[in-house]
Amino acid sequence: MAINPPFATSEVRHNTPQANVTTLLLRSARESDASMILRLPDFGLTNSSERVACSCMVDSTNSSLTITFDHFDADLDYDPGTCGDFREYLVMVRWC
Repeated sequence: MAINPPFATSEVRHNTPQANVTTLLLRSARESDASMILRLPDFGLTNSSERVACSCMVDSTNSSLTITFDHFDADLDYDPGTCGDFREYLVMVRWC
C-alpha cells in the first residue's frame, strides 16, 4: 500500500517492543509532515485460531508498505490494533 504523505527513510525493528511485533519508523520526506511509527503483529489468526506468520517490508523509493502472509487455507484475521486516537482496524483476508 502507498503511504501518503511520503516517507524518506525507514527503520525496521523486529520483536520490538515485544516478541511477535515489528515496529516501523517512517521518517517524513518533508519537514512539514509528521513521521509515523507503526507496530504490526508478525502473525494473523485463521478462523480455527491457527497462527499464520507474516512479514512486512517498506520501500522508501516509492513510499510503500507490503505485508506478506504465509499460506493459509481458511479465513484470516489480521488486527494491527490501535495507537493514540485512531480507531481500531481489522483486516480480513479471505482465501480463494
